Amino acid sequence: MPDSSQPQGPAAEGTDTGQRAEPSVQLRQVGFGDPLRWLSRGWQDFRRAPAIGLFYGLCFVAMSWSLLAMFEYSPAYVLALSVASCCWVPSCAWACTA
Repeated sequence: MPDSSQPQGPAAEGTDTGQRAEPSVQLRQVGFGDPLRWLSRGWQDFRRAPAIGLFYGLCFVAMSWSLLAMFEYSPAYVLALSVASCCWVPSCAWACTA
């Protein structure tokens, strides 16, 4: 009969009691002023190359309006596309990094 004081299953494999595994990702602290600094840097980038920013902005606006127009006529179709893209994009990202 297994000892109930020891962890069981996949989560317990490869772990020693009393030792913590080092995290594989180092996290940085985010200060209260950091988002404002990021916005300032983004505005500087936009001022250096406004055509690129305007192009992407117009693309997002056009896609939003087209989805809204499609939703008015066939909500099920838009829902299916949204669910499919939510499943497809992470799968492609996983496949590219694997």
